[in-house]
Amino acid sequence: MIAPTLGREPLRLEVGGRLDLPEALRIREALHAAGRGDRVELDMAGTRALDGDAALLLESDLARLDRSGARVALQRVPRRLHVQLHVHPILRFAREVDDLFTDPDLDWPGFRPSQR
Repeated sequence: MIAPTLGREPLRLEVGGRLDLPEALRIREALHAAGRGDRVELDMAGTRALDGDAALLLESDLARLDRSGARVALQRVPRRLHVQLHVHPILRFAREVDDLFTDPDLDWPGFRPSQR
């Protein structure tokens, strides 16, 4: 689901539950339809999984915008995605990096702490 907000405010896009190629292409279309903007914010709070090809496509689109002078930000990236993308270039757009000293496994479904 993509929900753009246009105007003097930044272009805000909400990324769906799975960032796959169709979702990345919908984001690309929304970015092109909006034209050149000064700020683009992608809210990833609802994103639970992603495909590698889609992440590369999205990263190339965001890098193009960044080179054109737009401020690009990934917001509310779930810790689980931070773990999956720990060396991926797309994370340079993540603006809210917190919980650096917490155990990333706590966010994984089915995680149980050791009883030892």
